[in-house]
Amino acid sequence: MNKFRDVSERADKGSADLGRKTVRGAAWVFSLQMVNRAFQLAKTVVLARLLAPQDFGLFGTALLTLSILDAVSQPGFWQALIQKKVDVRPYLNTVWTVGVIRSILIAAALYGASPFVAGFFNVPAALPIFRIIGLSIVFQNLINIGVIFFEKDLEFHKYFFFQLAGTAGDMVVSISAALLLRSVWALVLGRLAGNIVSCIVSYAVQPWRPRLSLNLAQSKELFRFGRWILGSNILIFFTSNGDNLFVSKFLGAASLGFYQMAYTVSNTVASEINRPVSTVMFPAYSILQEDLPRLREVFMRVLRLTAFLAFFTAGLIFATAPNLTLTVLGGKWKPVIPLVMILVFRAISVALRGTLGALTKAIGHPECETQVTFLQLLLLALLIYPAGKLWGLNGVAILLVFQTLATLPVALRLILPQIGMRSFDFLKVAGIPFSISCVMTAVVYGVQSRLPFNLLTLALEGSLGLLIYFGLTRIFHRSLFQDFAYIKNRVWKRTL
Repeated sequence: MNKFRDVSERADKGSADLGRKTVRGAAWVFSLQMVNRAFQLAKTVVLARLLAPQDFGLFGTALLTLSILDAVSQPGFWQALIQKKVDVRPYLNTVWTVGVIRSILIAAALYGASPFVAGFFNVPAALPIFRIIGLSIVFQNLINIGVIFFEKDLEFHKYFFFQLAGTAGDMVVSISAALLLRSVWALVLGRLAGNIVSCIVSYAVQPWRPRLSLNLAQSKELFRFGRWILGSNILIFFTSNGDNLFVSKFLGAASLGFYQMAYTVSNTVASEINRPVSTVMFPAYSILQEDLPRLREVFMRVLRLTAFLAFFTAGLIFATAPNLTLTVLGGKWKPVIPLVMILVFRAISVALRGTLGALTKAIGHPECETQVTFLQLLLLALLIYPAGKLWGLNGVAILLVFQTLATLPVALRLILPQIGMRSFDFLKVAGIPFSISCVMTAVVYGVQSRLPFNLLTLALEGSLGLLIYFGLTRIFHRSLFQDFAYIKNRVWKRTL
C-alpha cells in the first residue's frame, strides 16, 4: 500500500511539475507575443508613413504566392516530432534535410514561374520581388532543427530570445531601408534580414548541429502523422487568405495594401486576445478535462473576460478609426477607415470563438474546429466574387463579418454540448459588455467629431473610452473583477 502511495505521489508531483512548466512556458509565449506585436506595430506605423499602399500590396502579393507554395508542400514533420514521446534525435537530420530540399525547390519554382505569377496578378512590377522573396524560405528552413527542443521541452524562455532576434532584425532593416530607398524593397529586405538573423541565432543558442541525411523510412513514418497537418494547413490557409487572393487578383495591388492594413489594425482585437488565451488556458483546461463542472466554471470566467476585452478594444477602434488612421498612418491611408470600422465586428466574433479553440483541443475534439473551418471556406468560395464585384473592398470586408457570424452558432452547437453547455449560455455573456461598449463608442465618436485630428485628441479619446468602459463595468458588471481574481489565483497559481 505504501509503495502504491509513493508511486501515486510521484505521479502527482510529476503532473504538478508539468503544469508548472507548461504555464511558465505560456507566460514566455505571452511575453513574446506582446513584444513581437510592439515591434510589428512600430514597424508598420513607420513604414506606413514612408511607403505607398501600392508597395504593401506588391509585397503582400509576393508573400501570398510564397505562402501558397509553402502551405501545399508542408509535410507536418515538425508537429510530428513535437507529438512523439520517444527520443526524436534520430529523426532530426532527416526532417532538417527534407525542409532544406523543399525550400530550395519552392524558391526555384517561384523564380521560374515568376513571369506567369506576375502576369496572373497583373503586377509586372513585382517580377523581381517574386524572384528574390523565395530566398527567405530557404533561410527559414536552414534554421537549426535543434531549436525544436525549446518547444518540445517547454523551454520557452530560450524560444523567446530566438524568435525576438528575428523580429528585431526585420524591424531594424525594414525601417532603415525604407528611409534610404522609399520603395517596396524595404519590406523585402526586412523579411530576408529577419530570417537570416533567426538562422544565425538558432546556431548560437542551440548546440545541436544538423547535417544532410535523408532516411526514407523515417520520412514515411513521420508523414503518417504529418499528412493530417498538411490537409489542415491547406484548409486553414485558404480560409484565412482566400480574401487576400481575391483582392490581389481582381482589385489590384494597391487595394490589397489598403485591405491588409485595415485587417492589421482591426484584427488587433482577435490576435492580442486569442493567442494568450489559447496558450495559457490549454494546459489549464487539460488538467480540468475530467472535472466538467469546474471546467465549465473556468471556461465561463475566461469567456466573460474575453468578451470584456474584445468589446472594449473593438468599440474603441471603431470610434477612433478616422483619427487613428489619419493621425498615425497618414492621409494616404484614408480608404482604410470604413474597412477598419467593418472588420472590427469580425474581430469580436473571432475573439469570442477563439475561446473555443483551446477547449476543443483539451477535451479531445479538434474535428469540430475543422468542420467549422471547412464551412467558412465554403461560404467564402461561394460569395466572395459577387460581394467583391458589387461593393469592392467594403463588400469583401462585409462578407468576412457575415462568414464569422454565420458560422459561430454552428461552432457553438458542435462544441458546447461536449461540456454540458448551451449556446444561449455562451451568447448571453456578451450582453453586458456589448451594451457598455455601445455607450462608450457613441460618446467617444461624438467627442471625436467635434475635435481636430491629432495625437493629443487621440489620447484624449482613448482615455475617455477607458474611463467610461471601466466605470460602467464597475457599476453594472462588478462580478467580472472577481473573474480576474479567480483566473489569477485558482488557475494560474495552482499550476505554478
